[in-house]
This record gives sequence, structure tokens and C-alpha cells, in this order.
Amino acid sequence: MTGICFDRDEITITSKPAPLLKDALKDIAAHSPQQQLGRIRPLFIHAHPDDESLQAGALTAAATTAGITVGVVTCTRGEAGEFIAGSLSSADELVPTRLAELSCALTKLGVTEHFFLGEPSCGGSPETRYRDSGMKWVTPTIAGPDTSAENSKGTLFAADIADAAADIVAIAKRFQATEIVCYDSHGSYGHPDHVKAHHIAKHAAKILSLPFTEIASPGVKSDPAHFTELSFPEMLEQTRDALSCYRTQLRVGETSVIHVGGQEQRIATDYQLRSYSPGEPDGSVKQRIAMITVHTSPLANPGSADAGGMNVMVKETAIALAARGWQVDLVTRKDHPELPEFASVAPGVTAHFLDAGPWETVAKSQAESLLEPFAKAFTTWLKTIAPDTTVVHTHHWFSGVACLPAAKQHGALTAHSYHSVAAPPGAAISLGEQPESSGRIAGEQFCADNADLILAVSNTEKQTIIDRYGADPGKIKIVMPGVDTALFSPVDHRESRSGAAHATTAQTAAHAAAHAAAPNPEAAQVRAPEIVFAGRMQPLKAPDFALRVLAHIPERIRPKLTMIGAFSKDYEWYEQELKQLSDSLGVAAWVNWAGAKNREELARALCRADLLINPSYSETYGIINLESAACGTPVIAHRSSGMRESVKDLADYLSGRDAIALAAAAQKSGQCNVCPTGSLLENRDPESWAAEIELYLSSPDLLKSVGRTARRAALSRSWEQVAAELADALQAEPDQR
Repeated sequence: MTGICFDRDEITITSKPAPLLKDALKDIAAHSPQQQLGRIRPLFIHAHPDDESLQAGALTAAATTAGITVGVVTCTRGEAGEFIAGSLSSADELVPTRLAELSCALTKLGVTEHFFLGEPSCGGSPETRYRDSGMKWVTPTIAGPDTSAENSKGTLFAADIADAAADIVAIAKRFQATEIVCYDSHGSYGHPDHVKAHHIAKHAAKILSLPFTEIASPGVKSDPAHFTELSFPEMLEQTRDALSCYRTQLRVGETSVIHVGGQEQRIATDYQLRSYSPGEPDGSVKQRIAMITVHTSPLANPGSADAGGMNVMVKETAIALAARGWQVDLVTRKDHPELPEFASVAPGVTAHFLDAGPWETVAKSQAESLLEPFAKAFTTWLKTIAPDTTVVHTHHWFSGVACLPAAKQHGALTAHSYHSVAAPPGAAISLGEQPESSGRIAGEQFCADNADLILAVSNTEKQTIIDRYGADPGKIKIVMPGVDTALFSPVDHRESRSGAAHATTAQTAAHAAAHAAAPNPEAAQVRAPEIVFAGRMQPLKAPDFALRVLAHIPERIRPKLTMIGAFSKDYEWYEQELKQLSDSLGVAAWVNWAGAKNREELARALCRADLLINPSYSETYGIINLESAACGTPVIAHRSSGMRESVKDLADYLSGRDAIALAAAAQKSGQCNVCPTGSLLENRDPESWAAEIELYLSSPDLLKSVGRTARRAALSRSWEQVAAELADALQAEPDQR
């Protein structure tokens, strides 16, 4: 099919628009029902059997109970689904059983008009059967379809959007639909078939010139200007009855269900709906922004390979922008053979994986080879997939060189973020990282000259861009990073400390053994002190210096040092060098090489630690310092580069180390006037750093007090605040940027 197998003059379904479903149900709830309920014929599009009950059961039941005729399209037959052990004699029974369960559930919900996608097909051509795509986690954060050979053919996710939308058009014409209803772009929880169903349904509504209504995914922050909130607690029993039909899929309780995999899900009776009219853009979408990263995915774990603070800032800002009504596309490269063409990251945020270069990780030093194929792929993507893009925000010089020309030709506002600025070739390491390839200096100059707006993460970075590339100061705006203060939240293990009585790992083990027969609650809480280094394992970050500092701390109070981060392809040689250094310094027994961590694991590690040590030679900001502060874990860092802005030095607030005065200040309500987050050290003398660490570890009051003020300082940098500042910068008039 081509997707155009019908006469556009024949697709008008009603001459006079019918009321929207959400408005009619809202009026009914207010006891002022419309007189035109018989004219309302919503067509719900669902991916699998059981979605009509799980995702929209109470909503559907409320509509049919009110006398509204509801149509339901099920796109697949759930062929790839699992089933509860013992509920079927064999897997061959799955599809016919799921169809019987679907029929039962539709009856319970009062639905009398049901269709499978492709039956009828567009224009009366042979019927098309779309198969369940299945789901698997391609990466820890990206859900993709099951692409194994036996499952990949004829799936919904593999279907052409225009062709599948044309099949919905055929059904809508038969049903005489007055609006199309489906999930939002996140598809409730990111299942690839749910996401695809959204795009197919939205495209069909556009062809039909019908209103399109989205059911917001759980957790979406509603905007009263665009969302209608509806609640149907009286439909709980009817919805539960419908869900009970799925005996092979669900165990149904009073207010929740348990899925085959053991996940518990609350039975939904509350909904947020948003609708927009035919021929008009979604009124809740303010602008569409493409955020580009070429050499690393914004979804990669920081500290893994070439992923770092940039990845965190891009992803978290994207999610926060979407919550403000922006449509956000994260555009990166397909670096794994099983990555889908696109995947939902969060409501309003879609990741696109362009086919540019090999389907594997490419060393940063070799990434220039990706620029030409990425530029071609991005140009095509911009024209065909996202022609309504209004802003293109490139991250790192690779993305700027590859994408700024196409973005400017497209007429989009162009913004660029450096995240790190190369030091001049041969310069001292304290001036920043050396260019990883020959084109970097010219590439960064190109970005400075051609971007409409430059977004820096600190005053330090802004001045560096001006000094090295002569950038116009008037087009540089500063938007500092933020932190998820719910994820990075204190764990108050420090209450168990008393004076300098910190136990080493060996002492803690001996203590536990001695008291195994009659454990002492207080003694059981004593734990070895711990400091953390977190960052990419490369010389610029100075993990070797952290080892040297550890060696200068006396063994009687020497903490465990947890090294979080991975070695990229360009620095694989560095791993052996560091481990040999730890052996030669005699500290190997105190070092835990933890590797890269996901966000939750990193938060737990930082919140468990006593201190973060950050001896990096150069940082444009140092987001890890802010994350540590949010955990209430003080930071000891080098007074250099952007770290002077990400760490508030204790010495700048108080003379000496008056922990009592600091603790009193931390207890004050309202604005924090004394909010140090740690210590900035002027030198790179390991002995001085060791002494500073000893000072904190030997004074629980100081450790606790600075932890409290660090947390308070971090609370002012939420990602919501960052998104607000970024939106203001992007939407400002040119002469106000």
C-alpha cells in the first residue's frame, strides 16, 4: 500500500462536528449532560488485547454507560504476550484464548463495535494482519520490539505509518467516527507498539480531519489549559470485571492487578485527556525542539565510555521541557544493531536513532568519520520526520558541525552547547582536554560563528568561549545544570558516627564478629568511612590523584575509596596504569573499582558516601558536585575552572571550621544565607587534600553540618528551574538573547 488508497473527497464523516468525548463526560459528571450524546462516536485505538481495559477501561465504561457508542480498534492479537503459568495447556492456545478474553472484556465494558486493524483494510484491498511486536529492553532505558527472526516480520512496529493509518481511516469511515482516541507519545510506559499506535492514530486523525484525543501517560503533570481531568470511581467494579476476563494475563485484586511478570498496576479510574482540532497543531505543544548528540547517546549512563555530565543535562532538560509543553526529539546515532528507529523516553520526549556509521560504539578520536553520514541522515530526518521543528539545539562540536547547516537552511532557531572547550594543542592539562581529533578547533570555531545562540553552563565556560573563539558575548546565555533532588536525596547514616571513631573495613568486620552472639544496636550501625570518585576514567579527571591522596591518609582512619566510572576506547590503556599505581602506593585493599553506574546506583553510592573527591583539572561546571550536594555529601574539589561555581567553599563563608555556627545556620528556615557544599583546595598537593579529608572524617558535626547546607544549596537547582531558564533563552527576542 501507499497509504493513499482512498478518495480524500470521501473522507468527511460528519458535516457538523460532534461534541468531544471529554467535554461530554465532564458535563455528565457535572449533572448537565449534553443533548447530543447520540452523535458522539469516539474510536479508541489500542495496541493489544487487554489495553482497552488496562489503559482506558473506566473511561470506556463511563462513555457506554452514558449512552455513547464507542468503537475499539485492536491493532494486534497479542501474539508475543506471555501467560500465567498453568493457565494454558500450550502456547498454541495463546491467541485464540486472548481473542476470547478480549470479547469478554469488551462485553463487560459495553462495547458493541470492535475491529482489528487491517480488517477492513484500506480501500477494500486484501486484509492486513498486524502482529504483536513484543518488547525487550535494548538498553536499561530504551524499550524496543523483539527483533528476533521469528518475530520481526509483519509486526505493528515495523509497519509503515501511512499504510497503517490508512487502515484506520477505512475503519473510521465504516464506524462513522467523530474523533480518534489513543495514548500519548509515551504510550503509557514506552511499549514500542503503544508508541507506534499513537503515531498511527494521530496520522489517521489528520487524514480524516477529525479531533485527536490523547490519554496522558501516568505521571504526566497536567496543564489545566490543555488537559481535562476526569475521574470515574463508580466504574471501578465494571473495569475490574473486564480485567478479570484476562485470566491468562492478570491476577485481579480490589484496586490493582498483577501482571505475568509480577508488576503491580493500579486499576485506573482517573484520566487526563487532551484534544486538538483537525488541521491545527496540538495546542499544548509550545514548540518542537531537536536536541542533537552525535558521539554519545543522551540515554547512556554517565561515566560509561564517553558519557558524562552532558548526557545527564540533555536528557533531564528534555524531560523538564516536555513537562512545560514542548515537543522534544533527542536525535542521536544508532550504535547498537537492535536499537529501533525511535523510542519513547518520557511523555513528550522521543529518541530517534539515525543510521549513520557502524552500529557500534566509535571511539571519540574516530568520531569525525561520523559527521558526514550523520549530516545526511539528519537532513533527511528533519525534512521527512520533523518538518515542524522550530529549534535545533546541538550538543558538543560534533553535533554542531554535522547539523547546524541543515538546521539553518530549514529556518529553525539554532542553539549550541559546548559542554567542554578544547585546550589549545600542547597546552597544559589544567586548561582543559586536548582536541581528540584534528578537526575539533576548527569545528568549535564554526559553532561559535554559526549558531544563533550559545548556551554555556557556567560563567567560566562563557569566558573561555569568548577568549578562544572570539564569540559574541551578546549571544551567549548561561543556563547552569540542575539535579533531581528526589533521586539524589540524603541517607542519614552519619547519625551513627561518634567523634573520630570511624572504623576501617577490617575493624568493622572484626567488630561484627566479636558481637555476633549478642549484637549491640549502636555498634551494628558503625561502618567504615567511604569517599567516592565519580567520572570518566581519563587523565583529565585525575583519578590517579585520588589514589595518591588516599595513600597520604593514615591507615587507622583511611576510608574506602569507591571509583565510579568506565574506561572509553581511547583510554583502555589507562585502566592497567591506574591499578598498577594503586598497588605501588599500597592502597589497593582500600579501593573499590565499581565501574559505570546507572542513575539510581550513582545516587545510592553518593548518598552512602561521606565525601566526594573531585580532583579534575578542568570542568565547565561539574554536575557531579551538585548531585553529591543534593545527597548531603560534602565535596572536596580543586579550585579551578567551572568547579568554582558548582562548589560553594566552606572557607568563603566561615573563618576556620566553626561547625556549631554552621549547624545553627543550617537550621534556619527560609532562604539559605550560609550554604557551603564542601571545600575548594588551591593546590594539587596530595598531603593537603588528605588533611582536608581527615578534618571532615574526624568531625561528625562538621560532616553533618556541611551535608545539610549542601542539600539546601542543591534544592535551588531543580531541572524544572533549568528548563524554565532554557525556555526563556530560546524564546527571547533576538536582541534580548
